[in-house]
Amino acid sequence: RDEAADVIADLKAHGINEIVLISGDHDAPTKELARQLNIDRYFAGVLPNEKADYVKLLQDEGKKVMMVGDGINDSAALSHADIGVSLK
Repeated sequence: RDEAADVIADLKAHGINEIVLISGDHDAPTKELARQLNIDRYFAGVLPNEKADYVKLLQDEGKKVMMVGDGINDSAALSHADIGVSLK
């Protein structure tokens, strides 16, 4: 999304320093997107039904997770997150 870089910059300005990208795309484009958006940690090649597992992994690390998703394939991860944000 066009506004992603601004949203991430605003989150970091408000003290949310760890932003994680979970993508179904291949590693190279996911890595490049993470670089462009100033995201240090990403997971690539994640199937839709696996996204909730990554949310749980982050929670098991002691993190509070806000998941932002834009499709029906994100519904399980959204429901497992501490905060779920669904975009049109």
